[in-house]
Amino acid sequence: MLLLTFILYNNRLDINISSLYIEQYNISDMNKSIRRQRFENVASRRTQRILDSLDLLSNCSNRSNYDFNDDDVKKMFTAIREKIKSVEAIFDRELNKQIKYKFNF
Repeated sequence: MLLLTFILYNNRLDINISSLYIEQYNISDMNKSIRRQRFENVASRRTQRILDSLDLLSNCSNRSNYDFNDDDVKKMFTAIREKIKSVEAIFDRELNKQIKYKFNF
């Protein structure tokens, strides 16, 4: 189906011709879209919070205000790396989950 649009603007007539497609949306697809939007919203805020916290942690590197040694730095970053690996493994497990189908007649 074609859609004709006429717009009069500052004594100028614009004619717009566009195609209209009528689509049927599956409710499960809409739910996926909502779930995707929710993931993007929550994950982006939480990721930004982590990045901001790392910026704050970098402020502790000022030797004129803080006393630390090589072992302290290694312990901090080992803990951070281990936690990142752990969380990444959780995401990988979810991505690689096999969907189990049940046989039905």
